[in-house]
Amino acid sequence: MRSNSLPICSLAPKESIMTTLMQPHCLTHLARYAWSALAITLLSTLASLPTVQASPVVIPDGTADYSPPQLPPGSSRPIATGSGGSYFRPPTLPSGGAPGNRGDGMGSRGGCLAGVPIAVVPVYSQGRYNDHVWGETISERPTIWLYFPGLAPNANPASIKFELVLQNAANQPLYRASLPLPTKAGLVGIPLPAAQAALAPNQMYHWYIKAQCPAAPMQQQASVYVDGWVRRIIPNMTLLNQLQQATPEQKFILYAEQGIWYDALNTLAQLRQTRPNDPTLSRDWGELLKSIRLPKLASYPILRTP
Repeated sequence: MRSNSLPICSLAPKESIMTTLMQPHCLTHLARYAWSALAITLLSTLASLPTVQASPVVIPDGTADYSPPQLPPGSSRPIATGSGGSYFRPPTLPSGGAPGNRGDGMGSRGGCLAGVPIAVVPVYSQGRYNDHVWGETISERPTIWLYFPGLAPNANPASIKFELVLQNAANQPLYRASLPLPTKAGLVGIPLPAAQAALAPNQMYHWYIKAQCPAAPMQQQASVYVDGWVRRIIPNMTLLNQLQQATPEQKFILYAEQGIWYDALNTLAQLRQTRPNDPTLSRDWGELLKSIRLPKLASYPILRTP
């Protein structure tokens, strides 16, 4: 049987070391030794490296991908309130968006008005010209709050048309009504009337509040408006039971914790009107307005509530 072993690589008489090493079987021995030495070196290096423990990634059941939840663009972190440490937690922006104009980026004058109206609703900015103005309610006929800037010095109240318009998501008009015109600057609550059909659950509604100023000579009639969106949600039984047993202060906390903006604001505004000197309510009012980046409005009076 033929042996597979290689001849021993030995130095022959009168041969130089280089001549011997260049023999084919000697080169094979050298290659084997070289690879063995390299393998030993690599194993020693790997053994000396520190062990890194990878952190597991938890993916919720039933999801292919998972991203940590984030706050809506333009919103701050949830804010603590003086009424017991509750938080306003903004809900997730609807998939179709809610483009609107809150009014606080329109400039300083509004024609026949002393300034520009501002809708007291959260705004979520997505780009320079892409703002989403919206909030949720559990009320069938919610109240929309507005900062009214007062009238310009020479304005004639009788010539100014102040109105609320409500549309569905398909831009079909559902309601239009003239509103009493405030005469000074402050915050005004504008409720949908009892005669108006209740908002359908889980539907988006688009509202406008307009002030139409009389036309100047040789000019068209000027119109100043703000607009936003509201969605009515149905509370779960736990929240519903809590609200039925809660005081007005506790209701505000519950609404704020659940991110139900229209009802949280309206409840706190009514409390502020009945107890204007309550320091806790005053602090809550300021923090709530600060959470939607309207802290300056806290210094204005509440002119009218539902």
